[in-house]
Amino acid sequence: MRKSLRLAVVLVAAAVAAILVLVPSVGYKLSGRVAGDPVVDGEPIRYWLFVMRRGETKEERAAAARALGGFGREAPAAVAPALAAALADPEPLVRRDAAVALGQLGPSAEATPRLLAALGDTDDEVRAAAAGSLGEIKPDDPDVLPALQKAAAGDRDAAVRVAAITAIGRYGTTAAGAVPGLIDILKENDASRGSPHEAAVLALKEVGPLCLPALTEALGRKEPRTRIGAMKVLAQFGPAARPAVPDVERRLADEDPLVGLEAVQCLWAVERKPDRAVAGAREHLRTTEANPRLRGQIRAKAIYVLGEVGPTAGSVAPDLLAILREDPASQIRMYAAMALGKMGPEPAIVQGLTAAARTDKDPDVCRAANDALRKLGQQ
Repeated sequence: MRKSLRLAVVLVAAAVAAILVLVPSVGYKLSGRVAGDPVVDGEPIRYWLFVMRRGETKEERAAAARALGGFGREAPAAVAPALAAALADPEPLVRRDAAVALGQLGPSAEATPRLLAALGDTDDEVRAAAAGSLGEIKPDDPDVLPALQKAAAGDRDAAVRVAAITAIGRYGTTAAGAVPGLIDILKENDASRGSPHEAAVLALKEVGPLCLPALTEALGRKEPRTRIGAMKVLAQFGPAARPAVPDVERRLADEDPLVGLEAVQCLWAVERKPDRAVAGAREHLRTTEANPRLRGQIRAKAIYVLGEVGPTAGSVAPDLLAILREDPASQIRMYAAMALGKMGPEPAIVQGLTAAARTDKDPDVCRAANDALRKLGQQ
């Protein structure tokens, strides 16, 4: 009996040993639990580190990278080196997820040089992830901002450029040297994989009012997109942009009507003078532009500005109600409904919105009218 029991124990031990040899991940799970390792996504850290190094499929290794990133800034010391090493993985999926995870961990000696190197990766998604993580970490390294500026200006992929531009903005006033390059980006049109223009607007906002002189200079650039972008940034600064008001005022008569409208909106954000904003937007609302597409853009922007002014733009409500009833473009009618919903529950406004909600042939216009009525407390 005793011999049988000993034999059974030996056989069980041998079976367990065989399993651990043949399936080492099981061993890492068991030993990690016995040792009381930190756990993420239900498994101990030594298991994820093993999979990160030796997972058979790219999906397994990428999952391990994501799991290790879940430790965040409380990650044990072994995590950052493992993720940094994974930036050399042959699979782009793994490199991308490792780059993202390094950003979640925060600064480390291993992360910065590997992420900088990853800005030159052959895969677009990896480069974008590396740029994003550098922005999350914001390493105090003199090589980082120049590398991000290079990617922001010249990467072949718009998504990578957007990630690099956003990362620059995260440095705030420290990124003052990047302002000229960001302003150059304002002239660009949107791309299918992102808008470097919009990203540059947001990054300049983060740099702050110290870039006012450069933005004021940009108001005289020949590219309308640059002038528009500069005023978008100034509008974000609000009253702090008052020194730029005379230069913005000159843009009210800009040869490009969309630039002129941007000036109206910018001055409203900086000065909060409803009479000037209403008069300027109303002038553009009545545009006689021959190009239908441009005419629609002008009117849509004018309506949006009037909606921003809100109740103090009530004098223009009859114009917007006429647009809501009569304009052939459903998108313009929808914008009119949205703006009217910000102007107060005047009887004529409520009546016009109610009629549009019930009778307009476009469901989006009906929906916008109903939403406006709810905002006015009429539903």
